[in-house]
Amino acid sequence: MDTKQHNKPIHLLLICLSILILHQSLAFGSMSSEDHAKVLCLTKEREALLEFKRGLLDEHNMLSSWKTEECCSWRGVKCSNTTGHILVLNLRGNFDMSLTGNISSSLVKLQYLRYLDLSFNDFGGQIPKFIGYFKRLEYLNLSSSYNPFTGLIPPQLQNLTNLRALDLGGSSLTVKSLEWLSHLMYLEYLDLTFSNVQAKNWLQEIIKLPNLKELHLSSCQLPVISPSSLVSANISSSHLSILDISYNGYSSPAINSWLFNFTSLTSLSLSGNDLGQIASGFGRLKSLEHLKLYGSGIQGGIPRSFGNLRRLRSLDATSNNLLSQPFSELLDILSGSNRSLEFLSFEGNALTGSLINLTRFSSLRELRLQNNFLNGTFHESFRQISSLEYLDLSNNQMTGSLPDLALFPSLRELHLRSNHFYGMIPQGLGRLSELKILDVSFNRLQGLPESLGKLSKLKILDVSFNRLKDLPESLGQLFDLESFDAPYNLLEDSK
Repeated sequence: MDTKQHNKPIHLLLICLSILILHQSLAFGSMSSEDHAKVLCLTKEREALLEFKRGLLDEHNMLSSWKTEECCSWRGVKCSNTTGHILVLNLRGNFDMSLTGNISSSLVKLQYLRYLDLSFNDFGGQIPKFIGYFKRLEYLNLSSSYNPFTGLIPPQLQNLTNLRALDLGGSSLTVKSLEWLSHLMYLEYLDLTFSNVQAKNWLQEIIKLPNLKELHLSSCQLPVISPSSLVSANISSSHLSILDISYNGYSSPAINSWLFNFTSLTSLSLSGNDLGQIASGFGRLKSLEHLKLYGSGIQGGIPRSFGNLRRLRSLDATSNNLLSQPFSELLDILSGSNRSLEFLSFEGNALTGSLINLTRFSSLRELRLQNNFLNGTFHESFRQISSLEYLDLSNNQMTGSLPDLALFPSLRELHLRSNHFYGMIPQGLGRLSELKILDVSFNRLQGLPESLGKLSKLKILDVSFNRLKDLPESLGQLFDLESFDAPYNLLEDSK
């Protein structure tokens, strides 16, 4: 899962954009020369930035523009057009370019700062207490993926009463108390990923935030919540939309008493837990659009209550090797989301049975069923799915001939490796004009169609370990082909 420099969810991006648009443009240095003439860098604030720079090691010249008198034109700096005060300091690093050193307390002089992003740099140590003195701050990002911050979260952060987004994810912080959170009444986004949360009342403190919409607590060693401690907690009034409590070792009983009261959830990640039997309470989360159950120790099957998830767009239940269920039964359960479901992954499970008609899932784009125990044939009754772009049936026990692949006109990738398919690949293959990857290796196929040459976008073709006697001449028309594998066939015997 996203354990490194993770992509920030859409809601956080919206917060960033709204704050930046409110205080001028998102792109630094985008002001015209006339605008620059209006903005006067305040000497006190320029000196504060220069003192901050002196405490840094800038091997990649991220601050090479910090030389002129006009600090409002420096990289990562935005000022008010009317007062000249610095409103934005965005020095976000990445894997190729980052800053090293100490965060100087001189930054306290930037008292009008609304937006501070020092993420993915190599500062380390403890989060400076003076961060809590930026009382106008609305966005704070100190997340990291290497050499992260350590120690306790300074309680001074409770002074940031205008904060809307707080990202401390990726650090090795210790959270003994979350009482300071109750002061951040405007907070909409909170990320404490990889922190060691020791506060037993973490849930009670978090649900006090009336505007919180997005919460990330992955890999936080979260304490189990006692049902009796939630008697007075009004979870149902929460507006929480996105919740990530993956990789916390939770079992189903540990979350059943409170999770399903968050009925406003649209995205939920329970990956990396030890759920066992899936609870029927999921049926109460009727607004759910994205559900991640990757490697969550599911036993048995998906309960019937999933039929209530009529807005579900993606379901990832990859790597639950005790999840055993007939595939046809699974699809019947998910039929409530047949118009909304776009992504479905049950890779690495113990699904049985054969493929059935999927045309009712009219929006399905990705279907990942590799490494299961599917058997039976793959025939025309599967019907046309015009939206399907990715299909992986690798490492199953399917047999018979392949259907007319023109049934899937939008396919970009088709993976059928390690099954028992035989016969010729139908001529309809040539109608997959978007196909980039075709892997039919480790089967018993006997021939490729001449229409193969029409796949102008094909980049990877693997037909190894089959019973091909010859190759179509049209193979030479695949000018964009980057990888072609055909060993262990009968090609040499046919010469």
